[in-house]
Amino acid sequence: MFLPKPEDDFVVLIQEIPIYYTVLKGKHLEEIVCQGKIIKLSAHGAEICSKQPIELFSNLKINLVMGTKKAKGLGDIYAKVVEKSVDSPNHFGIRFTGIPPEIAAVLYYLRQFSSD
Repeated sequence: MFLPKPEDDFVVLIQEIPIYYTVLKGKHLEEIVCQGKIIKLSAHGAEICSKQPIELFSNLKINLVMGTKKAKGLGDIYAKVVEKSVDSPNHFGIRFTGIPPEIAAVLYYLRQFSSD
């Protein structure tokens, strides 16, 4: 038995969203903070481009970067790496597992703006 995978309509973003992310090991954060960019976005996940390699099924804590600073006060996005690109080894797909309402609203707006 399996659960059907919900369909996700990914939108290629007009402007990539810079992020910082950290891999979670159990309930602890690794010390390395990585940089990347969200290049595609859906209601339930995203595609990220990063120079750092990542393992499939890794749990991530993600922060959006606004200007030159981390988006303080908006909270943390939690996600799981669910796919690695065979064509582009620096690209991987994530599924959101926890996202604050304020960030969900921003990402919704960016999806709508990019799909016009």
